[in-house]
Amino acid sequence: MSKFNSWKGDTLQGKINHATDTLRVMLTNTAPNAADNVVDTTTSTCTLKATSNAAEIAAGSGYAKKGPAIGSLSLSGSSGTWKLTAAAVTVTASGGTIGPFQYAVFYSDTGGTTSTRPVIGHIDLAAAVTLQDGDSITFGKDNTGAAWDSTTPLVTDS
Repeated sequence: MSKFNSWKGDTLQGKINHATDTLRVMLTNTAPNAADNVVDTTTSTCTLKATSNAAEIAAGSGYAKKGPAIGSLSLSGSSGTWKLTAAAVTVTASGGTIGPFQYAVFYSDTGGTTSTRPVIGHIDLAAAVTLQDGDSITFGKDNTGAAWDSTTPLVTDS
């Protein structure tokens, strides 16, 4: 995962609490920029703001506005290295298509205000994806759909 520049500062300032916040995965087809620092959830589709202004894909067919929540968050640290583990997140198209999208943006839907949700990082899928009815994509530690664990955490910092 590529971390946003503001992530570490937002965490240290308490804008993001990785152990208790609701973290989400927002899908977009516009490349995020490392200088992006908030997600605005008040717009008709959520918008990643600061430089890219990446708009979330339209809700529907199994994808809800703001994206799915990430469950089973657990933050642990030792010897100055902190790791966030979490359940894998699956998005399934139902009754239509989802996409296209190429980027998955991770953010706190609890920190900040509805127009200033702090960002964590993003994944580039390397090519645009469109899920057809019945297709799924899972975000986890690898392509098997496994949860992020202490070996391959969602995010780590030392």
